[in-house]
Amino acid sequence: MVAFSFGELRHVPRARRFEVKEVSAMHTDIQTQTPDVLAEAGTVIIDGLPGVALTLTPEVAEELAERLATAAVVAFGQRSVS
Repeated sequence: MVAFSFGELRHVPRARRFEVKEVSAMHTDIQTQTPDVLAEAGTVIIDGLPGVALTLTPEVAEELAERLATAAVVAFGQRSVS
């Protein structure tokens, strides 16, 4: 298992914060199951992706949640256009 720890939130200017970048179709392992998310000892742990666990500060987890929600809205829009 690979574990990543993100302890610092980098400042991103508000105008660019929710910029969604288009990525080439190189990802072939698309997840259809929601990973487990836990709060433990003042951190947020995302576990359940094959071979990966992420440990985040609450601040980083909150920013990630906002970015995921924004990207999900864009992805839903792309489905209806395709």
